Amino acid sequence: MFYGVTLMLIVVIMLLVLDHKSLYTRFFVVMFLGVTIAFFFMIQQLSIFADYGAYRNQSNFVQLDWRIFQFMTGQMTIPIVWRLRLMNIGIALYLLGMTLFNLAFTLELQPKRPKQPERHKIRYLLLIVPAIELLVQDPNVSTAMYLLYHTAANPADILLAFRVGECIYKMVLLLLLARPVFILMRSIRKNNVFFLKRRLWMFSIGMLLANSIFFAFFYLGTCSISVATVIKTGFWLFQPLDGVIPYSYIIGSIIIFLILSFCAFALLSCQLDVLISPLTERRIQRNIATLNEALGETLHSQKNVFFSMQILMNRIERQADLSKVPEAARLHELITASLERTAEILDAIRRVEAQSEQENIVSIVSNAIAQLHLPDTIHLHWHPEDSAKDNTTVMVNAYSMEHVLVNVLMNAVEAIETAGNSHGRIRVETGNFLRWVVVSITDNGCGISHKERTMIFAPHYSGKEGRLNWGMGLSYAYRVVKAHMGQIHIDSQPGIYTRVVIMLPGGRQKKHKKVVSA
Repeated sequence: MFYGVTLMLIVVIMLLVLDHKSLYTRFFVVMFLGVTIAFFFMIQQLSIFADYGAYRNQSNFVQLDWRIFQFMTGQMTIPIVWRLRLMNIGIALYLLGMTLFNLAFTLELQPKRPKQPERHKIRYLLLIVPAIELLVQDPNVSTAMYLLYHTAANPADILLAFRVGECIYKMVLLLLLARPVFILMRSIRKNNVFFLKRRLWMFSIGMLLANSIFFAFFYLGTCSISVATVIKTGFWLFQPLDGVIPYSYIIGSIIIFLILSFCAFALLSCQLDVLISPLTERRIQRNIATLNEALGETLHSQKNVFFSMQILMNRIERQADLSKVPEAARLHELITASLERTAEILDAIRRVEAQSEQENIVSIVSNAIAQLHLPDTIHLHWHPEDSAKDNTTVMVNAYSMEHVLVNVLMNAVEAIETAGNSHGRIRVETGNFLRWVVVSITDNGCGISHKERTMIFAPHYSGKEGRLNWGMGLSYAYRVVKAHMGQIHIDSQPGIYTRVVIMLPGGRQKKHKKVVSA
């Protein structure tokens, strides 16, 4: 019991430290605190009617838990009425956190529509449920119900009304606890990005388990309080126990702790760079000095190469009629375009400037795809019309983000060619998840090993061979995405697929200018 309470408090502190600015973290903190308080005073209540110390002769693990309980109860002289009220406060806090989570998650996951104030007002009525929990389960209310029943001219009608009200209230609670699962399932069905579907599945299963166990513990099991006990005793009492507190109630807090922790970190997994970015940044910073020197030399040498190639092309044009050699004309066109493109990319790598502007990610993706020259063996799946209902507005610099997507797409093409796949496929998808606008690029190329994924964003690292593979593409992409306060995730199975997911903040933000020098 107290192990679970302690672990919950530790998780609360960790969540506040790691992501205290997140609205959803705050809701989970309220839920964790509510469960902690509710279970603590539930065992305090049960110990009045049953023996918790029966477990003192068990293993050292259980014995220590009993000793802590003995110490805590010895230090606390709280009347039974206030123990019950504090337990109800814990239950109400859990319901409040769940209700706020419902409201916020519904607004975030649903497509942006014109404001419907009346509909929002109906949703906010759900906040009454935690208040009803505190009011109805109060000892003063139970006394009033007892007196009303025993002084009524027709007590049977009063009892029927009480029981109908109890059933309705439990049904409302059940719907409230089940609502987030329905919201998540609906989002899974509508979301076309597999990476997010997997996260939502994990989160919805965790929420279903946590809310089911919570409802079973406090409204169906031994700890449930009913109208029948109020009519008999005038007090909200637990069901009679057979001398010993059920062991499931002692470890119940640990069970819910594990499930809620799973839910919290599944939800925050889309913000994992809060945890890993300091490590990644330190690794990249170690290469920054080398990168600056290499870029200076590379830029200077590349300018000389460009100049030499342009001189040679001019000589060819003077000495030959390119119109008689279609291949030469095409070669000239490709070389010129490649030189200009390379110069632009090198200049962008040297200095990444992110000026936040309202842009449509669908247009940026389409422009990036238009710059590709795909071989006949690779088919690209991109359906911009599928994103018409999503909010795809982001605050980005279109030029820099296009280069990021081009780099990722070119890596996908090279991975398919390396694998020798004659039926290459690249799938590009966009979607929404909470406040993020998501771009997912998946290919069926050679894949990336786990070891390579840990180093892939470091400057100069490349899994490809050749003198021209400088390892700048994904390092550049990482720095641009981070400059836009975004995230980039890579999921891959060698020989099967690679999926790159870029997450960018959606909606309107204050314009700012952030410069990241190489």
